Amino acid sequence: MRVTATLYGEQVEAVERLTEDGMSRAEAVRTIVAEYADAAAERDRLQARVEELQAQLAVVNSKNDTTEELATTADRQMSTIERLLMQQQRQRSAGLVTRAKWWLVGDPHARAELADELDE
Repeated sequence: MRVTATLYGEQVEAVERLTEDGMSRAEAVRTIVAEYADAAAERDRLQARVEELQAQLAVVNSKNDTTEELATTADRQMSTIERLLMQQQRQRSAGLVTRAKWWLVGDPHARAELADELDE
């Protein structure tokens, strides 16, 4: 196929650089067109890689968010368990009169802990 083209500025300089190395003008233009095609293919490959990496990053970010949520839930559960263990220990170590009083009017420690928990 025969094509006629008008070249400007940098395009002319690129062809002239190649013809100085002993290439014909037609060969120089074919070389430049092939290099352009290779560069476009490389750009497309890199764009696909960028999209793949962005998808992987989104997955990692989602996992990080889930991990943070799980850590927060675990912290809350540990606090609740510690509070319940302390309450059980207090109840075991309390005398009969104290336990009867707590049964009638409630455990003041439990109310204070509940108030602290609500403040958080």
